[in-house]
Amino acid sequence: MCGITGFVDYEKLLNFKEIKLMTDALIHRGPDSRGLEFSSESKYNIAFGHRRLSIIDLDASSNQPMFYNSKEYWIVYNGEVYNYKQIKKELLDLGYKFDTNSDTEVVLKSYVEWGVKAIDKFIGMFAFSVFDKKKERLFLFRDRAGVKPLFYYQKAELFLFASEIKSFHTTQKFNKEIDLNSVAMFFRHGYIDSPNSIYRYVKKLQPGHYLVFNLKDKTT
Repeated sequence: MCGITGFVDYEKLLNFKEIKLMTDALIHRGPDSRGLEFSSESKYNIAFGHRRLSIIDLDASSNQPMFYNSKEYWIVYNGEVYNYKQIKKELLDLGYKFDTNSDTEVVLKSYVEWGVKAIDKFIGMFAFSVFDKKKERLFLFRDRAGVKPLFYYQKAELFLFASEIKSFHTTQKFNKEIDLNSVAMFFRHGYIDSPNSIYRYVKKLQPGHYLVFNLKDKTT
């Protein structure tokens, strides 16, 4: 179990301190290490955070966020792709080189090679985000069974994502407005059905789905 989080802030008020707080809210998911990346682009600030529980590759070189091609691609990843060695062989045959023994690097380079269709190759449980700087898009992916959680928040000039909603509470820009329809659903059924959450502007990424956030026009 690891914890992932990140933001895109068009008002450029959130900074490195904010991603640190968001990431540390997930320390119980990944006590082995913390990784942070922050970049101030021309139109927005973007940041990724990761709390790591080391399982497959214990080396520090597998810490996240992980990057490719001079940070043209970023990834934060939680989970395990069981068939990553077979996929790695495909990528090696295509000319890719690897610096780690982690499945994270395989997932990242699979996206570089096959785009969102890479998800069709993965057998496992996972939730991860990729920032494609070239396309100016941020992607969220979740496994078919929905074993690994992933939430996102979108309102006005701010987009957040995280393994747990508690990560959002660390920033004052998080609007905590309650979704009254979700409250009614909870009292009627005893749960809140996906993709809804208790908060109006927070959604659960549904199992077996991916989301594309276009950083150019702020659409999903």
